[in-house]
Amino acid sequence: MKNTICIILSSFFLSCSVRYYDTLERKIELPMGYGTFNAYENYNVFYFQNKLTETRDKERYYPAYFNINLPKRIRHYSLGGMNQFIFNYDNKQALYIYTDIYNSSVITLDTMYTPSQVEVESIIDKQFYSINPRGKFSIEKNKFNKRRNHLIVKRNAATIILYNIKKGNIETFIKSASTFTFMNNPKNITKVKAL
Repeated sequence: MKNTICIILSSFFLSCSVRYYDTLERKIELPMGYGTFNAYENYNVFYFQNKLTETRDKERYYPAYFNINLPKRIRHYSLGGMNQFIFNYDNKQALYIYTDIYNSSVITLDTMYTPSQVEVESIIDKQFYSINPRGKFSIEKNKFNKRRNHLIVKRNAATIILYNIKKGNIETFIKSASTFTFMNNPKNITKVKAL
């Protein structure tokens, strides 16, 4: 069995790769206070509860805490800052999560739709390239496959991309995306004036 390889590239980027990250039932405290990852027999639960803040000019941004049930057999994950998350699976399938903590006044309705290839690639390049893993899980090696399923799921201030999902797995990934829940209201607490 391959050993776990965890690399901390900066105080805001974490990446981990193993054969399957979630083969045992266990609770894992993630480094740097990112939260916890609970692996169960039939699914996983990721709780994001980072206590880091970000300051831009005179505004301070706080993370939007959330949890989501994830499908089993995670091969790799990348977490960036307070709002970028990539979970890679077998056969170049991936689940991307971006929480928009910077535009707290924007309210979006929960929706799900099939995007164009251009839209998906644009979002991935803009929001996830900064935490692009190296090696076989890199964005460059995981090209858009027109024969696979691609969905964008909006859950309030979160955008979840189901990318290159095999036909037999799409219902599992849709069910997973529908469990995304903010544990606090990002519209009320994400932006405050810095002292």
